Amino acid sequence: MLIRFHQVRIPLIIALLQKICLLERVNAEFEALERIAQNSRGDVRSAVNDLQSLSEATHNLTLQETALLSSRNKDISMDETLHKYFAAKYIVEVQSLLSYSSVDYDDFLLSVSDNLPRRYTNPSELAAAYDYVSKADLYRGRIGTENWHLLKYFFNELAQAAAVNPESFKPFEFISPPIRIITLFWTKGKRNMLNNICGKIGTQCHVSHATAKHDFVPYIKLMLQQKKNSPLIEWFKFNDEEVDHLLKMGRY
Repeated sequence: MLIRFHQVRIPLIIALLQKICLLERVNAEFEALERIAQNSRGDVRSAVNDLQSLSEATHNLTLQETALLSSRNKDISMDETLHKYFAAKYIVEVQSLLSYSSVDYDDFLLSVSDNLPRRYTNPSELAAAYDYVSKADLYRGRIGTENWHLLKYFFNELAQAAAVNPESFKPFEFISPPIRIITLFWTKGKRNMLNNICGKIGTQCHVSHATAKHDFVPYIKLMLQQKKNSPLIEWFKFNDEEVDHLLKMGRY
């Protein structure tokens, strides 16, 4: 069944925000809620995040306080998000950036981790930034696919990492995409080869891929190194490329 999701209409978002304000005892001007709803471009979660970030401290919200809201741009790239993230001077600026950017949170977290050493050259500042990123990673794990109410804490920790020392920012060349993703891309062929080998071992020995990889492959490699024409090759039905891979492979 194909279920099509459409953008939520502005009046419905305003009505939802009014209900939240009533339940949370937030005194909000109608014009402020209207501005938040229009700014969300039909994204309910974004509207709720904006309402919370603007009213959480005082439980009051005026139209003037919504002036800092940026228009939601769902097409903002990873590189643009990274540039704005590392160049930001204020925590609230980073929180707003992350709330309207549509980049994948896991990829962004990896990219921030890769680029922190280029952003902070002072060891103590770098250590503090990594501490905040590690906490953000914990919150990302707790969020999973359901606990989105923890997203504000994820944003806050990442914002703290970007603002350890705003005055020390100097433009630098970003590492993007994340090193881990690049590594996985370049090693895809080797991983597929090892997966095929483990599949053949698993079929013959009636074990799982994981057991074949960790318990069988190291010993089969040693046996092939001692006797290249081992009968194991025919028994496991290894081809020449798979034998060569086993002989040359390092740690995995």
